[in-house]
Amino acid sequence: LVLPFNATSSKASAQFLNFYCGALMAVQDQKEQGANVVLNVFDLAQGADAILADSKFTGCDLVIGPAEAATMDPFLRFSDEQGVAFVSPLDHKADSLADLHPFFFQVPASQAVQSENLVSSLHAGLNQRVILIQGPASDSLFLQQVETALRRNDITYRKATVSELSGIIGSYGSSINPAKVIIGTENKTVATEAIRSLNALAKKNVHMEVYCTNRVRNYETSDPDALFNIAAHVPAPYFVDYTDSRDQDFVLQYRALFSTEPDDFAFQGYDVLSYFIAAMTRLGTGFCDNADVVPMEFLHCNFQFRRDNEKSGWRNHATRNLVYNRDDFSIAITK
Repeated sequence: LVLPFNATSSKASAQFLNFYCGALMAVQDQKEQGANVVLNVFDLAQGADAILADSKFTGCDLVIGPAEAATMDPFLRFSDEQGVAFVSPLDHKADSLADLHPFFFQVPASQAVQSENLVSSLHAGLNQRVILIQGPASDSLFLQQVETALRRNDITYRKATVSELSGIIGSYGSSINPAKVIIGTENKTVATEAIRSLNALAKKNVHMEVYCTNRVRNYETSDPDALFNIAAHVPAPYFVDYTDSRDQDFVLQYRALFSTEPDDFAFQGYDVLSYFIAAMTRLGTGFCDNADVVPMEFLHCNFQFRRDNEKSGWRNHATRNLVYNRDDFSIAITK
C-alpha cells in the first residue's frame, strides 16, 4: 500500500490515514476467512526511488496506490516489467492509464461508465418518451457520452433546453407511463435550474423519472426534497447505505478501534483491500487475466472489472444505482 501519508510531517494526511485504517480492518477480516496476507505500507513522502528499492516492495504481488495519477509513473513501470497488479484506488483522472498498462486496475468508475450505466437503468420501452436536457456547449462531453449510450441502446429521445421543459413534459408523463428525463449536463447552474423546474412540475402531479450524474446530488437546491419529488435515478461510484446492517457493523467496529467516525476514505480502504485480497485468493496468479469473473459488492462500492483487449488494463464498470423514492423519502440501491 503506497499513499502520501506525510506521516513525519506536522500536516499528516488524515484522509489517507483513514484509508489505511479501513484497509487494516479488511486485512483482518480476510485473514479470518482464510487469506494469507502480508501488508507492507509505504509513505510516498519518502520518495518513489526509495520505495522501489525496498525488498518488501520488490517482492510484492499487488500494489495499491499512489492516490494521484501524476505520481503513478514509477510504479506503473514496475508493474509493467514485473507483471504485478497495480491498483488506482481513488483518482478518476487515472482512467486513461488503463489504455496502456495491462496490469492496471482503475477502481473509480469513469464518467463514460457512469453515462452508460445511467442509460442502461432507463429500461425505456417502445412507447417510452425520453427527454434529454442539454447544457452549455462548454459542457458537451457528458452530453455526447449520454447520446452515444442512448443510440447504442436504441432509445429514441428528444433534446430540450431547460426553458423548453414545461411546454414539452406536461404532455408526456402519466402515472402508468411516466416521462423519463435525463439531465445531460454537469454544469451546476443549468443542472440546478433543471431540477428546480422539474420539481415544480412534479408538485403539479406531472409524473416523471429523472436521471442525472452523481455530481448533481451535491448541488444545493431551494427544496431539499427535490430529488425525491422527481424520483431521481443516479449512478454513483460510491455510496454508503447506513440502513444496511453491514455498514452499521463497520461503523461500530471502526469507532471501537479508532475512536472516531469512518469517512468515505475509510470505507474505500476497506472495500478496495477486501476485493483484491478476496479476488487474488480465489484466482491466484490468474487474477490479472481473469478479473472479469469475480464481480463483488462491498460496503461503499461495487466491483466489476472489464478490459478492452488483452493489452489494456482493467476498468471498474460497476456503480451503485441510486433511486430516490418519492413515497417514503428513502434511497434504494438497484442493480
